[in-house]
Amino acid sequence: MKVAALYIYPVKSLRGVSLDTVRVRLRGFDRDRRWMLVDEDGTFFTQRTHPQLAEFEVAIAHDRLEVSFAKTGFISLPYFVAGRREHSVRVWDDKVKALEAPEPVNKWFSRYLKKKCRLVYMPDSTMRRLDPKYSETEDAVSFADGYPVLLTSQGSLDDLSSRMGEDLPMDRFRANLVISGASPWDEETWHRVRVGKATFRVVKPCPRCVVTTADQKTGERGKEPLATLATFRKKDGEVFFGMNLIPDALAEISVGDEVEVL
Repeated sequence: MKVAALYIYPVKSLRGVSLDTVRVRLRGFDRDRRWMLVDEDGTFFTQRTHPQLAEFEVAIAHDRLEVSFAKTGFISLPYFVAGRREHSVRVWDDKVKALEAPEPVNKWFSRYLKKKCRLVYMPDSTMRRLDPKYSETEDAVSFADGYPVLLTSQGSLDDLSSRMGEDLPMDRFRANLVISGASPWDEETWHRVRVGKATFRVVKPCPRCVVTTADQKTGERGKEPLATLATFRKKDGEVFFGMNLIPDALAEISVGDEVEVL
């Protein structure tokens, strides 16, 4: 088995960035979901309620965060911020401290979302803990939904696409680590994996939501893949695709690296 693709999502719920090499850190892949959009009350924005977030394209260039909207607007700011106003923000049930981006950046996002919002950054000093049922005391996560890394398998996607009768792009699942060479759904039997020189605990399957039904370029929604997943991947009222991982040994990993089940 090998690494087929690597992705980060610098701003939660905006488009991802494909990389050849990533650094694995305590909270996940370096620069993954350290930025997030929040409303006036500090609650996070998500494609679940704002599918137009998929129209924001993201890049990181020379330590700057660059964002464009539907090819019509563009903004750039330093990726790392310091000395900004600190706010308490909410992502799901967690309240954590974050730093606010400059006001012109907030106005830019508010204009295109047609709703007042703020862009916030998670500094290194903020430690957001994981569900203790699946984690250890020192584990932490960024603004990701719940776990540092999401693994998906090309074999499982191919099986799903075959059942759907159409090819589904992997970007619907917003994975960090895509592997090839595994049989469909084998990843659900793993407990630990080595990827290159990094190792991960495979802690639980990932329940999927309406975001998977949205085209990740236009935000337009349909019924798939949830409709097909529900026919054979449903348990306790949820459907599953992919596995949540927690890093143990930290390292750089690259597309093409070997993947070994431990």
